[in-house]
Amino acid sequence: AVPPFPRDMLCTLSAAISLLSTTPRVFDSVFAPSAIRTLVAAGCDRSHSFTTVLDREVSRSGRTVLERALTAVLDELGDESRYVEYWWRGGHRRMDSHRDVDEALCRSRSHAGTAVGVQRCPQNGHVLYLELAEELRGPTCVWEEAPPDEAWLSEAAAAEA
Repeated sequence: AVPPFPRDMLCTLSAAISLLSTTPRVFDSVFAPSAIRTLVAAGCDRSHSFTTVLDREVSRSGRTVLERALTAVLDELGDESRYVEYWWRGGHRRMDSHRDVDEALCRSRSHAGTAVGVQRCPQNGHVLYLELAEELRGPTCVWEEAPPDEAWLSEAAAAEA
């Protein structure tokens, strides 16, 4: 069994956190400097950015040091999601605005009678930066999407039937 991420390497998050809030929140200095060095080294050893999925029912505290750190943060935030999708990116990459969706599902299944792929989005989203270039500000923008109107929902339900 993989030991849990050492709690002395995870700084306590603010007690003022509202777990039911949909408002994006930012926390600085979540990990101790020694933990950041360990995690950056593990990420650099990984040296790729492909997506990995962790099933927390199979491995509650993670299989690697990166997963142990992620599960420690999720536990601290009260996020009990079973599946955790994550990837490592060792440098800044400019990206256009986009929504995170299950790409495989979107490519393999479309709404009936259309070419529009099914877009399943994650219930929760967390972005963890271990290192940030001094000149880089606001590297991630997060916004809440408005729910679809009744007419669209009716049309989609009819097309799916």
